[in-house]
Amino acid sequence: MAPDMSRWVGRVALVTGASAGIGAAICKELVKHGMKVVGCARRVHRIEKLAKELEEGPGLIMPIKCDLSKEEDIQSMFELIKQRWGGIDVCINNAGFAKLETLLSGSWSSWQEVFSVNVLALLLCQKLSIESMRERGVDDGHIININSVY
Repeated sequence: MAPDMSRWVGRVALVTGASAGIGAAICKELVKHGMKVVGCARRVHRIEKLAKELEEGPGLIMPIKCDLSKEEDIQSMFELIKQRWGGIDVCINNAGFAKLETLLSGSWSSWQEVFSVNVLALLLCQKLSIESMRERGVDDGHIININSVY
């Protein structure tokens, strides 16, 4: 039996790493259940294609190009969400980044890039989501962190 998702109809969810795989699948399910979904990724054209596939709703998806290794991109994304839909009710941190290198072949800059996306972006998205929920008195919001590296 499928869970009752009726309380989430019309509510706003952010899904990072929404251009493929788990993130795209989550977007599809949330739209299917009537949520307004912000799908973000560097490869926004893939989310735009997904949005066209999901035009029949009942929910909808707003594709946003966002480089999660850049704080200013994340801040701008949250401001856009606030302007368009008021704020976030659900934050699903799904984006992940890996470099195919060993410890000995890795470099400081490549470690920083991985850390920026996998840790710092996750923390900032959580912080801004909680602030958004508190500003609007949302007491039933959710934050879900997903991590997978191949």
